[in-house]
Amino acid sequence: MNQNSLKNYTKGIPDEIVRLFKGLSDEKKIAIVAALIKDGDLTFNEIKLKFDFSSNTLSKNLKVLQDANLIENFVGRHNGRVASIYKVTPIPKLIFKSAFAILKQLEEPEIQIKPNASHNDFMFKENYQRPKTLSKSKNPLLIYEISNPGLNENEIS
Repeated sequence: MNQNSLKNYTKGIPDEIVRLFKGLSDEKKIAIVAALIKDGDLTFNEIKLKFDFSSNTLSKNLKVLQDANLIENFVGRHNGRVASIYKVTPIPKLIFKSAFAILKQLEEPEIQIKPNASHNDFMFKENYQRPKTLSKSKNPLLIYEISNPGLNENEIS
């Protein structure tokens, strides 16, 4: 990997955006964020138990998410005890709402009809081509399979 080539394409991109993409770079981090959106504030141990992560794995993922400003950590009372509590910032909700909106646009592209067009003479706005893998993809950023306990569009307030 040539570091100079990478820098040519990433220079000018603010560090905050790079950290944001790192924060959403794998399924574990996305699952933690989705759980915090869906279930609300959670303690370290609740997250650890929910996903059966080791303390080390969870700590690393939480740090990346905090560095990306996707989650916040505070000390507070939880079930009558002092605990380290995690909650989402407003950013993940905006990202998920935007992603769902993008998916809707991909699924229902605007169709433009040429003047005097025949029934076979339709063209998609901006030469839209539906991604071939869209309906088959397991990538959570392309298709978000709505299943319990998953997060769905209506749960993002």
